[in-house]
Amino acid sequence: MRIERPLRAVHPTTIGRDLNSRMPIHSALISAPGLRTGENGRDRANGRSIRALSVDLDRTLGPAGRGPSPEGLEALLEARRIGLRVVVASGRTLPDLRRFFLGREIVDAFVAENGAIIYLPDAAIERTMGRAIGSLVRRRMRSNPPRPIVFGRVVASFPLSMRSWAERRLRGVHVDFVRNVDRFMVLPTGVTKARGVEQALRYWGFPDRAYAAIGDAENDVPMLEHAALSATVRNAVPAARRAASVHCRAAMGRGVLEFVTGALANYVSSYGPGRE
Repeated sequence: MRIERPLRAVHPTTIGRDLNSRMPIHSALISAPGLRTGENGRDRANGRSIRALSVDLDRTLGPAGRGPSPEGLEALLEARRIGLRVVVASGRTLPDLRRFFLGREIVDAFVAENGAIIYLPDAAIERTMGRAIGSLVRRRMRSNPPRPIVFGRVVASFPLSMRSWAERRLRGVHVDFVRNVDRFMVLPTGVTKARGVEQALRYWGFPDRAYAAIGDAENDVPMLEHAALSATVRNAVPAARRAASVHCRAAMGRGVLEFVTGALANYVSSYGPGRE
C-alpha cells in the first residue's frame, strides 16, 4: 500500500526526469493577457503537437457538484473549434459525468474515477482498469455502522480524517491513496488521470502526451505533468500549481476559457493540432 502525500506528484521519479530536459515554452504561449507561467513551466512544451484538451470537472469546469459553468462549456466548444478532441477527466463516477453533460455532444471521451474508467461515446467503447482491486477495497472498507465512504466501480472516496482507519483496513492491498482537496481516493496502484487520458489518445492513434490539460487539485498532478501544455485555474491548490506550465488569473470555468483562448490557442496556431 502506498500513501500519496498532499503536496506530491503520484509518480515524481518517472515524470520529473523527462520534463527537466525540455525546451522553453515559446514566448507566444505566455504573452496572452491574464496568464502566468508556473515555476517550472518554461521547460514544459517543446513544440510537440497537441491533439486533445483534458479538463477536470469539479472546481475546474465549474463549482463542485454543479457541473460545468457556462464559461466552462464555452471553453470546451472553443477547444473543438480549434481542432482538438475534448476529454473530461474526473474522480467522479461515469454516470455522474454523463448526467452533467446529458444532451451536450461536446465531449469525445470521459475519464472517470480518476482514470479507472475510460468511455468514448461516439464509439460506444468503455474500459475499466483495476476492477478486481476495487472489489477487494469495497469489501475491506465496508463497516458497521456505515462510514461516509463513496464507492464507484473501482474508486473509493472518504474524508481526510479517515485516512488512518483506511490504511489499517487496506494493509497489504496494492493501492494508492490520492488526495483530492478535502478527501482521499483509494485507487489500484498506477491508476491515474494521466493513464486514462493516454488510453483515449491511443484509441485515436495519437501520441501519449499529445494533449493539453487543466485542473485544480492534487489528483490532477500526473495529468498536468504528462501534458505537452498544462494550466491551473486560480483556485488551484499549491501542488497542482507547481505542476502546471500556466497559471490562469480567473477561477474555474472562466479560467479554463482563459487558457483555451489564450495559451492553448496560441500553441495550436504555432504548431497545429496535427503536426508532429
